[in-house]
Order: sequence, then structure tokens, then C-alpha cells
Amino acid sequence: MRIGDKSFTMDSGNCSGRLNGRRFGLLGGGGVRGKGFSLHLEPVVAATGRPRWFVRPGRVGIMDGEVQLPGFSSLPHQGTAIISKDLKSATFSLGSPPRITGNWKCR
Repeated sequence: MRIGDKSFTMDSGNCSGRLNGRRFGLLGGGGVRGKGFSLHLEPVVAATGRPRWFVRPGRVGIMDGEVQLPGFSSLPHQGTAIISKDLKSATFSLGSPPRITGNWKCR
């Protein structure tokens, strides 16, 4: 993950969960900041109008999430991801400015 001239690496994560969640690194709680991110991808809207929660390849909106990085107090958490055809990796961009860019790979 990159913001400005700073780069951050998260060594572990999870590519499954509720609401098309993607979580990498560690998020703090109770006033303690971590180093990680949790993103929720937008659902597919079925012909019935109901949201369908599955990941699909291509450009997908990031509708919500949380980003915690050392040295930053308030970071964007909405943007766009480009999911690979095999659904196992993606690049993403959040906010503007500050813009955060990065990628993830599911195992």
C-alpha cells in the first residue's frame, strides 16, 4: 500500500467474509491505531433489485472500509478496485487527496 512517498506492507490477510470484505494487516481498536485495511466491495444488483454479494472480475467500487497507517490520522476508505479474472488479486485506489494505492493477493 502506498500513500505519497511512503510504502506499507501487510503480510497477512483475508479475502472472504461478509459484504465482499477484504482485510489485510492489523486494525487497532479502543484508540490504538494499527497498520492495515478493511474494505467492502460493492455488490452486484440483480434484476430483482436485490444486492448479490459475490466478487466478480473487472472494475468494482469500494463502498466502505477502514484504513489505519502509522503517521496518518484520517484516511479515505472509498474508491475503486480492479479484480483479476481469477478473482485472487486486485489493485485498488482510495480517495483523492490523499490518494492511497495498493494491491492484494488472496491465497
